[in-house]
Amino acid sequence: MAVALVAIAAVLALGVSTSDARTAQAPTSITIGVPIEPGDLDVQLTSTAVVEPALYNVYDALTRFDRRANAAPALAVSWKNLTRKTWQFNLRRNVRFHNGEPFTPASAAWSINRAAIPTSMNRGYYPFLVRARVVPRQWAIVIETNAPEPSLPSQLVFVSMLPPKYVQEQRDEFLRHPVGTGPYQFVRWSRGQEFVLRAYPRWWGGRPRYQNVTLKLIPDANVRVQALRAGEIDFAMGVSPTAISQLPKWYAPASNTVCVIRLNNQIEPFNDVRARRAANMAIDRARIVNSLFSVRVAQTANGQVVGPASFGYNPRLRDWGYEPAQARTLLSQSGYRNQTITLQSPSGRWTGDREIMLTAANYLREAGFNVQPQIVEFSVWRTRYFAEPRVPAQFVCTGDDGLTGFRPLTNLATPTGPQSAYNNPAIAAEIRRAQSTFDVAKRRTLMQKIWSDLRTDAFAIPIASVRQVNGAQSRASWVVPLDGRVYANDIVIR
Repeated sequence: MAVALVAIAAVLALGVSTSDARTAQAPTSITIGVPIEPGDLDVQLTSTAVVEPALYNVYDALTRFDRRANAAPALAVSWKNLTRKTWQFNLRRNVRFHNGEPFTPASAAWSINRAAIPTSMNRGYYPFLVRARVVPRQWAIVIETNAPEPSLPSQLVFVSMLPPKYVQEQRDEFLRHPVGTGPYQFVRWSRGQEFVLRAYPRWWGGRPRYQNVTLKLIPDANVRVQALRAGEIDFAMGVSPTAISQLPKWYAPASNTVCVIRLNNQIEPFNDVRARRAANMAIDRARIVNSLFSVRVAQTANGQVVGPASFGYNPRLRDWGYEPAQARTLLSQSGYRNQTITLQSPSGRWTGDREIMLTAANYLREAGFNVQPQIVEFSVWRTRYFAEPRVPAQFVCTGDDGLTGFRPLTNLATPTGPQSAYNNPAIAAEIRRAQSTFDVAKRRTLMQKIWSDLRTDAFAIPIASVRQVNGAQSRASWVVPLDGRVYANDIVIR
């Protein structure tokens, strides 16, 4: 998990543009170089980290993030609390899916209920959802939660609306040809090559900026840079910071991503807090940041898995100091028996992921940990990450889309989190209490205490807050959203 100079002006005007998308002067097509492709095309039941940005341009949700990362209307035009555990969302009328199926309260309720089923890889993101139901004689739905959920409108940004009839009656076709209500409709997916979209002329937000959008799969970051310089692509996602000088133009949005080694506190050696603290003291985070990155795109994580822009960030926390001698002493006291510790990581998914993980592994070895790095292809890692028994340690960069602060907490620090190997009932209860607190000041205080308690328990090894560097042609500009998502309508080519 300082803003680049070229992005400062853009950050002042953030969010998904609809009015700008109507401008008639834009070129008719855009090609975006991406590092990964989806494992499959079911936006709800696969990992959300994998479908971006291919399907974010195809689907809409009830809400979206505005330019300050607050929940704003999308397919819902307004909402209100009916009770502390129920919300009513009033829906947009006269919206149709790309296949002509109407968007209705029934389809909204069905989509939300489907996203919360136990088999969804994203179920851990929505543990609070109980059910959604249609409000009789109103163009609205009611959503019930199992506890007060003040951030529900922001959380619903991640629940895409699907056409129920199509999904249920043509399941196989849906997996080959996704259908949403977004500004661009699916044309084809050439696996391992490209993902092609076409403008949807009936989009509720106005005319899309481009007629054609191509997302070209280029797994190697250096090759993405070469393609950008050769004019083969207009925009490159996830470029190495060391390549900044080679880019015609670059952007590094304000980071909501922290790179962290999550520790499994249920198996040896990390079921002993002394081993977890030793691991934290063994790593020189400042040196990793200074040697692998520019200060313009990374900073040390300050002992927590959110960045300064996130709600609940604790400004009083600091990183564990680099204390290798003390780390070795603590490790010895923990009773560690030199067993092999698998440190699993993908490569090429996040800026500098391989380099960060390997450097951290070397520091851990120097402190006495018998670390065995395991670097796997992202498609393989994705399956292991969510489905297999947890290894002792795993490297991940986790984001806080929406900047509510809760996504990293529920992902990494609760027993049911989709990315969690950490189980501490007392802290899980603290997180649930904070999530249920409507008073903003009290919720901030509770969350800051949670990050302090997690640091004390050394629940993970937060390493660096890293901005994703994106490259662009000199004639292109990007309206940078706080959540860092790449929407085709936000990239302007002159």
